[in-house]
Amino acid sequence: MRNTSISEFFLLNCFQRSLAGRLGHGIVHNLNGPLQILSMQLEMLKMDMMKLRGGSHPGECGKTVGMMEGRLEQIGEVIVRLDSMIQLLGYRGADESAERQLMPVDMCRFIRDLIEFWNADLYFKHRVAKEIVLPDSPIFQVMDEFMVIAMMDGIMAGFIYCIKQREDGGFGISLEPYGDNGCMIRLEHSGRPMSDALCSQIVNMRQQYQKDRDSLMLESDELDREPELFLAMALGACRSVELGWEFSIAPLEVVLKSPGDSGALD
Repeated sequence: MRNTSISEFFLLNCFQRSLAGRLGHGIVHNLNGPLQILSMQLEMLKMDMMKLRGGSHPGECGKTVGMMEGRLEQIGEVIVRLDSMIQLLGYRGADESAERQLMPVDMCRFIRDLIEFWNADLYFKHRVAKEIVLPDSPIFQVMDEFMVIAMMDGIMAGFIYCIKQREDGGFGISLEPYGDNGCMIRLEHSGRPMSDALCSQIVNMRQQYQKDRDSLMLESDELDREPELFLAMALGACRSVELGWEFSIAPLEVVLKSPGDSGALD
């Protein structure tokens, strides 16, 4: 009997890669703003230096130096932001076959970076109200960041799809400690609810995948009806199994629970 899981995995992996690729226009848009700020500040810094060279009053000199220091600080902040954006895109283009190590990750930073990346969807960035709830103290997880990003990208793609189906749809994400050294991430949306049938089929597919990793089956009425939504949630569900994270889905939310420091790949 033919092993159908090969084509299923290929389909999921292609969909995962497409999530970053199709946001290219928004990524360029978001990078352009910081680059313009950087260029402007450099030009104004040159003008400040010309004033400094031509100034004859000590007070004026001190004021000009202060302005230059302020501009240098802004330039530094923009460079850090640009570097972060480039790293976000780089993670999504990583070689999935390359050997990776589990590393401690600041989950508050991870969530902020996730939202920054998905702001490349300009509808999500400009037209969707967002509620982001993060703890005051950092939560660190030892994990494969590439795989967790893939899991989260699937869920985000599905939620944004639902949000776009209803005017004034909103989005929420929260992070809190869970169990022994773990964390819980709750994602919510107020767009068009996912159907009970889709949620049920995602749960059944995930349970089957947990039992037998070689029997992934993406056959579903929901795949024919809404392929983008089904594949997005299937990607999140399958990656959660590979990571050892708990995954629960409802029409308006997904809840993820990490295994904490024991969260190595199976």
